[in-house]
Amino acid sequence: MTMAKVSDVDAASVASTAVPDARTNVVQLVSADISTIAGVSLYGSRAEITRIAKIDLEAGQNRITITGLPSAMLEETLRVEGKGSATIHDVTVARTPATPQPHPQKSATSPHLQSLYKERKAVGSELYRVSKHLEALERFASTLNAKDNSIDQVVEVMARYEPEAAVLHERTYDLEQRLLELDDSILEEQSRLRSEADAATAPTVSSELGKQLTVAIFARGKGPVELVLVYAVSSASWRATYETRVVTANSTKDGGAPVDLTYKAAINQSTGEDWADVPIVLETASPTFGLSIPQLVPHTLSVHRPRSRSPDRYEHSRRRRAHYSRSRSISPHRYPHVVTVRAGRSMESHRSHSPPAPQMVAQEAVVTSMGNVTASFSIPGRSNIPSDGEDHQVTIAKLKLEARLQWVAVPSMSLQTHLKGYIENTSEYTFLPGKTSVYLDGSFISKSPVPPVSPRESFECSLGVDPSIRITFHPRTKKAAKSGLYTKTQTHSYSQRITVFNTRTQPVENVAVLAQVPVSQDAAITVKVSSPALPPAADQNQGGSASGSGAPSAVRVSGAVSAAWEDSREGRFKWTAKLAPQEKLMLELEWEVSAPAATVINGL
Repeated sequence: MTMAKVSDVDAASVASTAVPDARTNVVQLVSADISTIAGVSLYGSRAEITRIAKIDLEAGQNRITITGLPSAMLEETLRVEGKGSATIHDVTVARTPATPQPHPQKSATSPHLQSLYKERKAVGSELYRVSKHLEALERFASTLNAKDNSIDQVVEVMARYEPEAAVLHERTYDLEQRLLELDDSILEEQSRLRSEADAATAPTVSSELGKQLTVAIFARGKGPVELVLVYAVSSASWRATYETRVVTANSTKDGGAPVDLTYKAAINQSTGEDWADVPIVLETASPTFGLSIPQLVPHTLSVHRPRSRSPDRYEHSRRRRAHYSRSRSISPHRYPHVVTVRAGRSMESHRSHSPPAPQMVAQEAVVTSMGNVTASFSIPGRSNIPSDGEDHQVTIAKLKLEARLQWVAVPSMSLQTHLKGYIENTSEYTFLPGKTSVYLDGSFISKSPVPPVSPRESFECSLGVDPSIRITFHPRTKKAAKSGLYTKTQTHSYSQRITVFNTRTQPVENVAVLAQVPVSQDAAITVKVSSPALPPAADQNQGGSASGSGAPSAVRVSGAVSAAWEDSREGRFKWTAKLAPQEKLMLELEWEVSAPAATVINGL
């Protein structure tokens, strides 16, 4: 049977004021003893816990208090449901009060401490007797004199005195050392007893499990019921991590390569409850609480009208200036601080004529929605995530994807060749933002960011540097010439050669070499690229062709090499080539800069 409910509890707002009478069955239980976690739905910054508790009720009114619930519980999310022949009347959630403990005794003791005190007293008494004995011996030795005793008697007395005094001195030293040892032992035992007393009087409520739930239930008959507690907790999160493995030797003829991508989750929780042997569902949605709809405010326009200066204010200011002018002309040496006064008054006068400062305007917040497709990932089997605040890795899926490889070099900046992969998400999983560990041909290369990717979307992944594609950037050559009969023109010609060498035993299908030529910012200066034979920059749209098709128009340089503008307004273009195994490719860049002969050109 399903347990009837008076209300589906908003536990933060419901508080029970009823006082249980003598017929109410009052029971206090510990959550870990009578309930288990049946499931965890983990979001980016919180988790939803489902607990099932089995409780024995008496017929009639019952008041059940369950302690040991996490302090990180968000009280407004608590729901209490159940199964059984009973009705839920009231639910209250609060902090668990500390259990009052008896005050510790003023002087804690133990049998061992008592024996130490007894031994110390005995050693102290013996030390007193020995000191008195030694004192008497010393007093007797001081009474000897030659008048009353012969030399033989004195010698005999001193012969007996010396060994006896030595024994007493040694015994005194041993007893004093024993007293020091006993004092240390007494202090150690007293410290141990104080620690035990402090532990006994310490609060029994854990700071991490400091909340309790009180449920008022009316049962139609005696017997067990099942309560289901659903609540959200903070201090729990998960983030996506990835592992990407690419083997370039398995690349296809069209430049593609298989990719093994392992989709993982790093789970972290410090809620105070250990998630032991529980099913976990990872949610990509981000729950929000109390988010209100933004309200539009009026956006008004008006004509700016400068404020006119008041004639009265102008006349008042003029009179003040005349007054200070007369003061200066009377006696300039009577007022040694006249410069400071004038400066202050001048600023005040200036402020009186300046228009008022505009009012500060608060920066308006911009609310955006990412709009990503949400998904739920059920972790296979059951997981064990202790409440230790450490990352625990679980695998979501192992995927076989396809990547289109591209080798990219920028020789004017670096002689290294970078490898990129354009990976298509052909799976049914949504990729969350995270980091991926990249392994190229079995070796760890680097960590690369992964953006949010929905199914059927592609993303770019950096695969590190490929040393098998070698770049040589040859020295640049420059020539200058003048031409023209009446109007002289100066021309600067430049030539740059770049060598690309594929040392691999496999062909590479998509090698991009980026270069740049100067861009004229003045109509008197003309820049012309002669090799490769790209269309004039003025005919190109930024990032596209003159026809507006969106793709840059490419020109054929040779059988396997083409060139196209990337951004003609900034002078960037690239060669795209296919290289056979052990092939060397020579790329040539030639351009010239023309301007009137008297023109001084900056940037050459």
